[in-house]
Amino acid sequence: MENNSKILTILENENTHLKAALANIQENLAESVSINREALGEFENIKNEFTGLVQNSDKINSDLRELSSKLTDSQSKTRQMHSVVESINQLLKNIVSISDQTNLLALNATIEAARAGDAGKGFAVVANEVKELSKHARTSAEEITRAVEKITVHSADVEMHMEQSTTMCRDISEVTNTFNSKINQTSYANQRSIDRVKGTNDRIFMSLAKLDHVLWKVNTYLSVLKRQEVFQFVDHHNCRLGKWYYSGDGKMSFSRISSYKDLEHPHSVVHNQTKKVFELIAQGNLNGPEIEMALTEMENGSQGVFSVLDRILAEKKFER
Repeated sequence: MENNSKILTILENENTHLKAALANIQENLAESVSINREALGEFENIKNEFTGLVQNSDKINSDLRELSSKLTDSQSKTRQMHSVVESINQLLKNIVSISDQTNLLALNATIEAARAGDAGKGFAVVANEVKELSKHARTSAEEITRAVEKITVHSADVEMHMEQSTTMCRDISEVTNTFNSKINQTSYANQRSIDRVKGTNDRIFMSLAKLDHVLWKVNTYLSVLKRQEVFQFVDHHNCRLGKWYYSGDGKMSFSRISSYKDLEHPHSVVHNQTKKVFELIAQGNLNGPEIEMALTEMENGSQGVFSVLDRILAEKKFER
């Protein structure tokens, strides 16, 4: 009996130490979850920034393509205008040529009118008017020609500047395309990092849930060893795992997983059997088969809890 008492004392002390160690690990895991959650928030902010940069870069590329298209169209119209100006210039040359011929005819007519004497005076007046009109036509044609030449020069300058602008648009477009590509690559890398951190967080969540469950069992066994309740009993809705499952990180991270609903039954079995153990402790009935059966059922429920938690984690990983 004395040896049994010593063994029970040792087991009681070891379970107390185990409980303290597990609680310490639990605290560290909870802190890791909090840190990871903050990191994920920062990653999401970076992701949103990248999304904005990609959208802005796409908008710049789209505007550059539109500008380049309009410049190309303007170049084409400028070339057409240059062709029209050349046609006008040729017509003006024809007008000058006609004017010269008209002036020559008027001069000849004046000479002939002079030979005709008084009979040719009226004809001489008409010839002189034609000569003056021819001079005005030539002067106007020459002025128009000079203006057309200026238009041609300006048109050539505009075409050259448009061509330079088109080249600049292509160069800028290449730079923005490279930038856009790098931004997309960085965004994808950031998303992969987010996925990895989420995966790590999921495993930490699950480890924390398992640890909460183990602590529950340790407290139950410690209660048996001390023959008194060492913690306050709560149902499976209000323990750490229950809060994790019904309203905490578990629900937030895993509730959409198909196996998630399967956790409730084995979890409730663990609590119901712990309640039975506490009833047996209160009755002082720790030597009969009831206590062994209650603890066995609690362990069976516990194995079910761990199995479902593993399935949930595996399905979440497959879902990603």
